[in-house]
Amino acid sequence: MFSFTQIDPQWNKEILTHHSDQKEPDYIEDWGCLLVSYANILNHRGYNITPKNLNDKLKANLGYLYLYDKSVDAGVASFLRSEIIEKYYNCSIINIENKSLKYNINIYYIAMIKSKLPIMGKVITVNHFINVIEEDDKNNKICFDVYNGEIKKISNNKILKLKRMVF
Repeated sequence: MFSFTQIDPQWNKEILTHHSDQKEPDYIEDWGCLLVSYANILNHRGYNITPKNLNDKLKANLGYLYLYDKSVDAGVASFLRSEIIEKYYNCSIINIENKSLKYNINIYYIAMIKSKLPIMGKVITVNHFINVIEEDDKNNKICFDVYNGEIKKISNNKILKLKRMVF
């Protein structure tokens, strides 16, 4: 179903943003989990898109917070403006509180979890977005980790936030 990962050498060193307060830019490999999650869903929905294509489109349309507002803190520079995705791909993206899924062919979910990832040369704990594939009979989410492509079972209490993408 999903196949794009952050560490794919085709785009892992593509720059998301480069805040003036940073020595190094933000790369897809380190900070592109939400971008790659969206690219997976859009590709699955029939859009001929890769994380690199989507990143280029977002940069050209002020799709990252820093490109839109130069006064933002470096820590949020690569935050993605979901309204740009909604505008160009005719969908609705909503943060939801209820972590129980209802199957529908036009609805996709992205979960935010705490994860230890090798970012900028060291392993740190970060908020990390992953694609939800399905929900099992105990309400655990079966997920595709966009960092490395692993399939993981995540319990509801490990999910910090859930985004719903409706077409």
